[in-house]
Amino acid sequence: MNTGTISIRYAKAIYLYAKSMSEEEVLYRQMKTLCRTLIRMKKLSKMICDPAIDKETKYKTLSVMAGGSTGESFRKSVMLVLKNRREKYLLLIAESYIDIFRRENGIIAGRLATAEEMTEEEKERLSSVFKGNGIKKIELESSVDKNLIGGFIFQTDNYRLDASVSGQLEKIEKKLLS
Repeated sequence: MNTGTISIRYAKAIYLYAKSMSEEEVLYRQMKTLCRTLIRMKKLSKMICDPAIDKETKYKTLSVMAGGSTGESFRKSVMLVLKNRREKYLLLIAESYIDIFRRENGIIAGRLATAEEMTEEEKERLSSVFKGNGIKKIELESSVDKNLIGGFIFQTDNYRLDASVSGQLEKIEKKLLS
């Protein structure tokens, strides 16, 4: 069976179960933490896939990787994955869960690069520009990039707005050279 199909089917089932338990938002935060940890800690990720390690040890490790105190939805979801020996798909399952949760709740994830640190008020004002058309919330990951000179670059999965001084200078340079 296709890796994408497996992860999406598990993620959908996990989402529906978590929603029935009213734990979908808590599980969303835990899945985001788990994803970050699985990506950063390659040795622990490999350990999770080791068939010599028992399920309970794997579950305890995954609980810690997800931020510690986990709920019933997390426990049952992870135990289902472990029981069916789908550990190698865990990162994809967690990422698919995050995508499903965001889609169901009108959330988009965006990255914001600015020349200088923005205040929370400025970030909120920028986010409000993009809200609407089914988008209820924008989760911003922000960073400072001095190479932008001024302005910002806002990017989501399928949209990019370059309002930086360096971006404008590049456009001018291309026009002059062509």
